[in-house]
Amino acid sequence: MQAPLAVEADTRALRQVLTNLIGNAVKYTKPGQRPHIEVRTESAPSGMVAIIVADRGIGIPEGQERDIFREFHRAAEHATAYPGTGLGLAICRRIVERHGGTIAARRRPGGGTLVSLTLPGTQACCSQGAGSGCGCGCGENAPESHSAVA
Repeated sequence: MQAPLAVEADTRALRQVLTNLIGNAVKYTKPGQRPHIEVRTESAPSGMVAIIVADRGIGIPEGQERDIFREFHRAAEHATAYPGTGLGLAICRRIVERHGGTIAARRRPGGGTLVSLTLPGTQACCSQGAGSGCGCGCGENAPESHSAVA
């Protein structure tokens, strides 16, 4: 069994990033279509951990893969049909970059979007989790900066 992947990150901030990415995957699904979302982790080069959120929604208009992470950017093709401020992904970018990581999006073959963020990896706590009393050092008094992601 492979040890779980973990990142050194503020738990609340990482939760905000993942909540926004999954929320966007749901929001940007065609009306009447059931959302299809995959979230997975992978080892990445240089001790990084990749977190991938992939969906089968409406996708990103070609050429806007970088622009969607700018503040107040809204794809003109989707601005009236889907509500939003254009701040969510910009906030995600800032959080990820402040943690020493990167975030990128691309069109997914077959339709949809794939967002990949990388964060510095760290030694995973035990499988019991923080506060379990297992003695691994991730107890309840530990800072909320040790997040197991898989």
